[in-house]
Amino acid sequence: MWSSLWQVKRLEAQIEAEERAHREGRPEYIRHAAEFHLVLAEMTGSPLLARYMRQLVGRSALILGLYGRPRWTDCSVHEHRDLVSCLVTGDLARLEPLMHDHLEAVLSRAIDTASRDRDRGIRDLLAPYAEAARSA
Repeated sequence: MWSSLWQVKRLEAQIEAEERAHREGRPEYIRHAAEFHLVLAEMTGSPLLARYMRQLVGRSALILGLYGRPRWTDCSVHEHRDLVSCLVTGDLARLEPLMHDHLEAVLSRAIDTASRDRDRGIRDLLAPYAEAARSA
């Protein structure tokens, strides 16, 4: 077994927040999805990996903000759930290909939306967040 009960609960809570935001069509879905990776990196106990992931997620958020969509139709929640399941059961033989497939899917979704949205600017990027702020 890989993790303690509090680690599993923390990851599950992160996934639930991601799933809720996705289901409700809220733009912070992408932030919750990104935070899953940060939480996972922090749990390794490696300050180097955690710092690297914070930098990678920060840069990715900027790129996805410019070229991605706040609401992807392909949800990665099930991918995150599968990864946690493998960690909990210690199924490392299944974990490695799942992680590879997950990262490949993230990249594919980002490239796909970037190719469709080449003309988006900063105003387009911030519009969904401005709309949410006006509605609140």
